[in-house]
Parts: sequence; structure tokens; C-alpha cells
Amino acid sequence: AELRQAKEALKAKMNTRTDIKDVADTDQLGVEQFVLRTRPEAELLGLSLGGIMAQVRAGFFGEEVQSLQRGADEVKVWVRYPRDERARTEGLLDMRISTPQGNSYLLRDLVTVDEQVGTLAINHLEGQREIRVEANVANVLVSAPAVIGDIEASYLPEIMDQYPSITYSVEGQQRDAFKMGGAMGTVGPVILLFILGLVILNFNSFSQAFIVFGLFPFALIGVILGHWIQGTPLNVFSFVGTIALIGVFVNNSLVFISTLNQKLQEGVDWQAALRATAASRFRPILLTTVTTVAGLAPLLASSSLGAQFLKGPAIAIAYGLSFGLFNVLLLLPAMLHLSNGARQLWSRLLRRSTVNARQVEPAVRSMAYRMED
Repeated sequence: AELRQAKEALKAKMNTRTDIKDVADTDQLGVEQFVLRTRPEAELLGLSLGGIMAQVRAGFFGEEVQSLQRGADEVKVWVRYPRDERARTEGLLDMRISTPQGNSYLLRDLVTVDEQVGTLAINHLEGQREIRVEANVANVLVSAPAVIGDIEASYLPEIMDQYPSITYSVEGQQRDAFKMGGAMGTVGPVILLFILGLVILNFNSFSQAFIVFGLFPFALIGVILGHWIQGTPLNVFSFVGTIALIGVFVNNSLVFISTLNQKLQEGVDWQAALRATAASRFRPILLTTVTTVAGLAPLLASSSLGAQFLKGPAIAIAYGLSFGLFNVLLLLPAMLHLSNGARQLWSRLLRRSTVNARQVEPAVRSMAYRMED
């Protein structure tokens, strides 16, 4: 009873909001029904609730008393009360119940009758009775997490104080976001460490690997700006697109640094190699970005309901790649140039040796070590 009262209180408050619509719940009520409970007198007469209900069922639903064969057909004969008696509440209360001793008594003298509304379904969550209150956002510009946070802060504390025997949990998209966040918090660091290890082994350099990973926060700027420009709130699907974006972003950075290292090993000067690498990677990165954004443009421009679920990943990838042009072609070379200057300073101050910009690069040093071996 308290659970239903709390549900109605929450629905009443939610129906006053203009940013949500279609407020509903899963507490499905059925038809009116009579609940019978035996009196002490019935137990003294040797009657149980099951025995009484068997006689009630036989009187109102019927009982088969004979089966007749007519040619190829079988005709069953059922006996029950007339239709008008079965349609009246008094007909139920005035029916006579037989005792094991052969006597009969009115049903109203043997049981108490409560008129209630039946329940079509009883739902449970983690072994406890639950009623789910659901709603849809009024339009795609409304942030579901923001609405849920406001409901939790404004309405639920008062309802929890009024009905202390109940608890609540947030389900739906919010639960999916929490689950994904928990999974990313557990598996994400392991995957990132694995990728970091592969990058270090490939470049034979900690600094270049950390530069690639240091660009991740700048890639997220494009995702956030894209959602702001499109007027779409960040959701759990946006994080899926962000994961895909990071994969493309890392690939572009790895190819850029691999090309740079290859030119350095060929004997090209540091400044010339950096400029040549940026020039050679400009066209492939630009074409990849343009073709991807062009392919996602119809989805970004669509206002249909079905497209809204895919709009988050599309925004993350399209705007993230567009902003990635700046990251890979400008920010990455700048960070590599700063890293090169730091190596030269380290070599002059601590190792007391003067080397040029090309000689301090890990690719050139590893090539020199291999030639000495």
C-alpha cells in the first residue's frame, strides 16, 4: 500500500513538469475481485478455505456431472447456478456451503468478504517488490540525466521521508550510463595500459607514447563542442562514439610519428623531417575526415526519432575528427618539437654533450645502437 501511495505521489509531481511527458508506471491493476477469509466458526465445522473455494468454483464456474456420446461427438453436461444468480453479489453471499457432517450454511456466515481490485502483474527487482515509474523527455534537447538529477534532488527526499519503508533506484538510460562507466573504469585502464605498452614497443620511446596519450583530452574538446553546436546532450551513446574516435585518433598519431621516425632514420634534418611529415600526412588525414563527416552528415541533419539514438556517436566521431585535424597536424608537431628541445637541454645539462636536434630523437638513437651491435 505504501509503495502505491509513493508511486502516485511521484507521478503527481512529475506530471507538473514541462520537460517530460507520458508519465506512466508498471503497476497494472486488474478487475474487481472478492477476497474470502474463513471465520473461526467455519474452522470449528471442519471447513477449510480451500474446501469452501472448491464449492464456490463448482457453483459459479460449474462442475462436469455427465458425458454423453452422440454419434461421433461427445457432449459434456455441466451443472452450475443460473446466470442471474451468478451475476449478483448477493447470489455469492447467499449460496450454501456443505460441511463434512452433511449440514449446509450460508457463505456469508462462514467467511468475510473483502472487495478489492486485483493486480495483473507483480514485478520484482533483486528479490523485492517494485513499481517502475517511467517518462519520456519532451524533446530531444532535454537532457534525461539532468531531469533525473532534478527529480532526485527535489521530489524523492520528501517522498522517502513520508514513506520510510520503501527505497528507490534509477534505471533506464541512467543505469546504462552507470554500468558503462563502471565497465570503463574497470576495463578501460587495462586497455589503455596495453595500448601504451604497444606504442612504447613500436616507437622504442616513452616520451612519444606519452605525447600520443596526452592528446586524448584535446580530442574530447571536439566531442563536447559538437554536442553544444548540435544542441544535443551527452548521453551513453556519445561515449560509444568517443571510444571509436580515440581509436581513429591514435591511429592517425601513430602513422604521423612513424613517418617522422622513418624520415629521421633516412638522414633528413629534424626541422625538414617534421615539415615533410606534416605535409605528407595532411592530405590523407583531410580526406579521411571529409569523407567520414560527409557520410555522417545525413544522420547529423536528421530530426527523426530513430536517428536520435545514433546521433550521439555520429556527433562524437564527426566533430572529433574535424577537431582532430588541428590536434594531429598542429598540436602533435608542436608537442614533438617541445619534446625534442627538452631532450637537447637534458643532453647539454646532464650529459655534458652537444648534439643536434636529429641525434637526440629515439628513432635515430635506436638505429645507431643497432649499427654498433
